[in-house]
Amino acid sequence: MQKIKNLLGVRAVRLGIMAVFVATFFGAPALGYKTGNQVLQKLDLIEITADVLGVDDDDNQTTSLPDLGIYNLEISDSGKVTVEVINYGVGEVPTSSFGVYIYIDEDASDGRTWTYNVSTLSDQDCLDPGGVCTISPQYLDMSTSHTVRVEVDPNDIVEEVDEYNNHSDVSYTVEDNTTTNELPDLGINNLEISDSGKVTVEVINYGYGEVPTSSFGVYIYIDEDASDSQTWTYNVSTLSDQDCLDPGGICTISPQYVDTDVSHTIRVELDPNGVVEEANEDNNSETLWYSYYGSSDGCDGWESDDGYCADFGDWGWLNGDWCTVYDENWNDVECDHDDDDDNQTTSLPDLGIYNL
Repeated sequence: MQKIKNLLGVRAVRLGIMAVFVATFFGAPALGYKTGNQVLQKLDLIEITADVLGVDDDDNQTTSLPDLGIYNLEISDSGKVTVEVINYGVGEVPTSSFGVYIYIDEDASDGRTWTYNVSTLSDQDCLDPGGVCTISPQYLDMSTSHTVRVEVDPNDIVEEVDEYNNHSDVSYTVEDNTTTNELPDLGINNLEISDSGKVTVEVINYGYGEVPTSSFGVYIYIDEDASDSQTWTYNVSTLSDQDCLDPGGICTISPQYVDTDVSHTIRVELDPNGVVEEANEDNNSETLWYSYYGSSDGCDGWESDDGYCADFGDWGWLNGDWCTVYDENWNDVECDHDDDDDNQTTSLPDLGIYNL
């Protein structure tokens, strides 16, 4: 009863101060009316005064509740998780029997939850206004990435000023420190057809890192656009020469022979299934065009790249150009390079590397 009287007394004093404040700034009603802006200004002042006096606009009651929150959440370099729970409010937490839940990688298949009750902690300073409870539960494996989410009082045991600041999260990401300088880089050092028709492929590791596995393929496509195309497939794990697994090393593959009396297109592709992670994935393919320049059986002239038997002096496709051969010794070859300047053909020689 005495407590109720005291509260009523405080309420009367506050209302009295409010009445004086309103009379002072609004004046007596008989003195006239205020303009709209003036009235709004006075109402603002009254609202400020209400805040100063601790009057709640909703129920005219003072608020002395606690307000739990997360002051700090971090993962140290060693993997130690630290959670600091704080009481931002002006009131004491009436009970220590509330939980702190720490969710580790909750979206992962191996996610887990560490649960704590503040009543069991040695540090209970967060029960007091402005106090902080420090929880350092366990360590995480820092070789992998993590997400950590903390929720304070998930079961709403404690009545608080703000119920929406009771959770926080932090993530730790393990960056891939592997640089391209540490990776292998498969490439084709040489691709050729000998005079006898022997196909030779040299696979090289241009990179600074070793190839971690020999179980990757080398595909050799012979005339893949022709009706009689062939594909020779090899797995490096089956080769006797596996030097290309080492930086700078070369694996030599000399699989079979092709008929040198006809033209061929040979394309080689390394690791077509992407088994090996490389510094450069764009140099794993190479194509060789082999042109037969002699006269094949039944052809008295010259054979073009597309297998057409042309008479000497007739035009055909040769080394990527529209050309004609005038004599069987190939001393006089003319190609149309489609010169846009003068639209004239040239009959100059064209030096090139026939074999390397």
